[in-house]
Amino acid sequence: MSLKASELNERAEKSEDESEANLTGEDASGSSVQSDREADDSEDDEDKEIEDYWKDESDLIEQTDNQATSEQQPAELVLGADGEQPALPLSQRLLRLARSFEFETANRLLTELAGSGTSTLTLERDQRTRRTLIHYAAMHSKGQETLQLLINLVGIDSLTESDKAKMTPLHFASRYHSGKSLAPLFSQVKRKVLEQKDANGDTCAHWAARNRRSKDALLAYLEAIGQQCLGWLNARRRTVLSEAMATCDAATAERLLAQAGSELLALKDEEGNSWAHYAADNRDEAVIFAAIEAAGPECLGWQNYRKQSVLHRILESCSVEVGKKLVALAGSETLSLRNEIGSTCLHMIDNNKEEILSAALDTIGPECLTWQNAKKQSVLYHAVLTCSTELCKKLVQEADSDCLSLRDEDGNTCLHEAVRSDSKIEIVLKAAQTVGWWCLGWQNNKKQTVLYLAVSSCSASAASHLLKMAPAEILRVDGDGNTLLHSLFQSEKHRHSDNEIQEFLSMMNTLVKSGVRLVCENNVGQNCLHSTTMLERCLALIMMKAATFDTYKKMFKQLLNNSSGLHAIHAFAGRYRLREIVKPLAKLSELQVPDLLRLTVTMDANKGATCLHFACEAGNKANIRYLLRQGLLLQNVTHSGMSCIDYAYEKGKLDEVLEVAEDCQKGLTMTDLWRLVDPAQRALKLPDRSNSRQLIASIAHESLRVEGPRGDSHSVCDDKPSKRRGSAVSLSEKPPETAVAVAKKDVSRTDWDVLLRAIELDSSRILRSAFSLNLVTSDTERCLPMYLAQKLNSDTYDSNRYFDKSEEFLNQKLFSVVSELLVIDVAAFFDKMNILPDLILTRQFELIPACISLLVYLKPKIAQRQGRLEQLKELQGKIICIVVNALDDLYMSASEEERNLLIDYIRGDLRDNNGENPGPMFPCRCADNADRSSFEYITLFDMVEESDCSELIETDCMHNVARKAWHPRPQYTEASGKKKRFTDPFTPKVKFYIHHVAFVIFLAYAAWYILDFKMTFYTVIPDILLSLYAASYTVQEFADFWRRRALKNFYVNKRIIRCPSYFQDAINLFDCFAILFLWIGLFWKWIIFYVVEDSNTTYACQMMLTISFTLWGFRSVAFLSYHERTGPVISMLSSLLILDLLPFLAIVMIIFYVFGVLFFNLLFP
Repeated sequence: MSLKASELNERAEKSEDESEANLTGEDASGSSVQSDREADDSEDDEDKEIEDYWKDESDLIEQTDNQATSEQQPAELVLGADGEQPALPLSQRLLRLARSFEFETANRLLTELAGSGTSTLTLERDQRTRRTLIHYAAMHSKGQETLQLLINLVGIDSLTESDKAKMTPLHFASRYHSGKSLAPLFSQVKRKVLEQKDANGDTCAHWAARNRRSKDALLAYLEAIGQQCLGWLNARRRTVLSEAMATCDAATAERLLAQAGSELLALKDEEGNSWAHYAADNRDEAVIFAAIEAAGPECLGWQNYRKQSVLHRILESCSVEVGKKLVALAGSETLSLRNEIGSTCLHMIDNNKEEILSAALDTIGPECLTWQNAKKQSVLYHAVLTCSTELCKKLVQEADSDCLSLRDEDGNTCLHEAVRSDSKIEIVLKAAQTVGWWCLGWQNNKKQTVLYLAVSSCSASAASHLLKMAPAEILRVDGDGNTLLHSLFQSEKHRHSDNEIQEFLSMMNTLVKSGVRLVCENNVGQNCLHSTTMLERCLALIMMKAATFDTYKKMFKQLLNNSSGLHAIHAFAGRYRLREIVKPLAKLSELQVPDLLRLTVTMDANKGATCLHFACEAGNKANIRYLLRQGLLLQNVTHSGMSCIDYAYEKGKLDEVLEVAEDCQKGLTMTDLWRLVDPAQRALKLPDRSNSRQLIASIAHESLRVEGPRGDSHSVCDDKPSKRRGSAVSLSEKPPETAVAVAKKDVSRTDWDVLLRAIELDSSRILRSAFSLNLVTSDTERCLPMYLAQKLNSDTYDSNRYFDKSEEFLNQKLFSVVSELLVIDVAAFFDKMNILPDLILTRQFELIPACISLLVYLKPKIAQRQGRLEQLKELQGKIICIVVNALDDLYMSASEEERNLLIDYIRGDLRDNNGENPGPMFPCRCADNADRSSFEYITLFDMVEESDCSELIETDCMHNVARKAWHPRPQYTEASGKKKRFTDPFTPKVKFYIHHVAFVIFLAYAAWYILDFKMTFYTVIPDILLSLYAASYTVQEFADFWRRRALKNFYVNKRIIRCPSYFQDAINLFDCFAILFLWIGLFWKWIIFYVVEDSNTTYACQMMLTISFTLWGFRSVAFLSYHERTGPVISMLSSLLILDLLPFLAIVMIIFYVFGVLFFNLLFP
């Protein structure tokens, strides 16, 4: 628990610690003078710290001032100048003065108050901290006189008042006042007050032990209460002795330790710290030796719960001289103790205390250099990291080969760390002299030698010297296959001056002359230039410098391309800003910048890739933006069909590409980008490009060529990726002029001819080959119907050979050219069954509408057995499989928000920013339209209903669509044009339960009416409710019929029967007959009762009502069919009755009939 009191204590201790100086080695008089100076400084620091700490209470001071009124408290003295407004009440003014530590003014006012004869002073409390004037007087060393005056006025009991932190003024006084002023206070208060604890469990003894200003504060407390208080524990289990050992002087420490018993000395706090750990934190180093004298040198090895020894703590802050003495006292066993991170005391030594390490080496010997921490870093390893070169050279000279070769958890020796700095290269040279040059070949876990790291980190002169010492290590490579040249190019040193750049090039030349192969590649196929990780500016300067020297230029030209056909511009596209390095790279390549940026990979898997591919792969937005502005296109594909978007998608960098693509590439829309994210051909298993070219060439009339949008002519079999194949322009291209213009002009394009040929022959092979060569695009599909119309109108085209309904097609209304359903509609119209599944799978935005639209189209054909029935059913099965999997996968993989969007998409409830124009809607040739040449736009939900496909309706997605439609209230907007009704506040579910409950009540009432007919027959009152029910059901049934009066096609025995959709549900017939018999029964009763008065037909009237009740009973089963549990059971039973039970009963009836005749003739001859 962190409280203000403890925070104030910590900050005050910090200020006092910074102000105190070491007294070691000075005479008594000098110590006294210095102590006085320190006391003055400490007071100033204390004032500043406390004033800063309570600065946030200034608002309370202002609040107190504002609350002052002209009214004066009668029991208090109010001082003010003549003619001025009345001053604050004295109590509030004193509180404000004490809170701002203006004790001189407060003392003057209190003295005047005491001299005035007023014996009462009201102690105001701070509203936030609940502290009084006495608390603030006790919180500062200058408030001692103020505290005494207040005690004289209000009494000694005021010292027991607690604030929010349960701290009394006596707690504060123990911390900040002198022992001389505290002694009379301790003697006047009761013992329980001295033992009182604050919120942290600290007694006055704990606070007195922390009093750095007055060393006798704790002694005064001991005199008042006895030495047993040294063992008192606070909430953190810290004893008074432990607190005192952190602040007292040596004389006090000796006295306290002499009074403490063995049990007290054995106590530890909650972190396992002993009193010796607190003595180690004392800035008076004489206390440390007093502790050693009392407990012996073995106390230096005491460890807390973090395994931190006392010596660990001392060496963190002690002087060099003290550290050397303690190392000599401790011995090898104590020095080798390890803390929780495995570090010994010698691992704590840094550059400022390296003499301690030298003393430990002289005392213990070289074995101490082999001690390792948890990271397996030896003392020698740590010294190389932190200490001076001169000391490290001494340590290396004393160490043997085993010590020098000790490795950390990464396999690095101390020499691996030494070569990372030019200033410590002498350590490596010293080690080479001591153990031999072969130490330069020591390898870490990455198999990187000392010489390998020296080449990347050291100066050229130092690295050259090491190369001469170890010629056998020059050709060695690391675990990744990197040579010394790779190491040189992976250097992170800053090289900006001409001399530094020249040194780099000279070093490169030296390595090549020493036998390192210039074009050698590592395990990932990168030569030294391609693998470089040096600073961008340094690399640009080096390449610019190399371009001016023939020798270096030839070397760099060999490095520009690797064995996989990648150029350096490709390797740098994801790593550096191309804007900065493209000019020197173009100069080395002897190319213009635009030509360099358009270079493609010449072989292997990345063949055809540009630097934009690799920039997208790395998600380098600056390079993507730069390359797009230089004219490169995201649609460009490699020879394997991979676009820049594919490269980004595989590495999870798609968001970065989309962020900059739409703004930088003109004519590119988000629709085009999403087409690239999911290419159409990816859904199909495509043939290889060579076989595809042969097939397309065979049907493309030999020399048929494609006229590109910029006038460039590209052959279908051209090996270079064309703009048509790369979708560089076609994705955003619009159909030429109008559709009619295309049909009238005698134009031809390879992509149109190939797609038309695939549809003519109903050939999936041709279509997939066209997709493999990227010939078929959305633009191709949009122009196909008009191109086909042009062909059909041509006299040279044999339309009857491939299309048997050409006249109907020319008169048919076509879908919109922006719809992906257009080409599906054309293929379905001519019954091209083989190609339809492939066309369906290549839909990118309208896959589900295309599938359902095709199911609607196939439904009457299958019902009427038109054409090839088995092939139609096989196609229907494939389409159902596609759309069911698509719907379920979309729904199951979506988040809750995405599911809601999907449901709104299916129901057509997506609206624009104004909340109007619901959609989307898709073109569909509904089977109910008498004229199949037309179509209408309907929602996806209506298309599902039109398809009447049970597999589609039973998917989880459509099930949840129905559930969502079942719950919400209908919403009407002004744009919808619908008027609200009184039933609108109820959801469909609520309406259903209302009807259900009403129907149950009706069945119960009708049952009683019929069973007790002898009573109900002779009175009219029961007829009222039954008549109301009959009228209500009649109106509802008529409304249902009117709502579903639209004619719908029903397929019965290859014939189409058109009747209202109301009769689609057989249960409606039960409703009609039940209502009819109910009215017959009621009218019959009224006729008998009022007109004929014939009781002989009463039974017949009752039977009419009974038949109606029976029909209503069967109708009630429909309510149960809507339930999730009973619905499937009812569906199963209905199928059992119709498909199994009725045929079985027919067979049994025939058997009974035949054998009945036989046995009748046998029995009655």
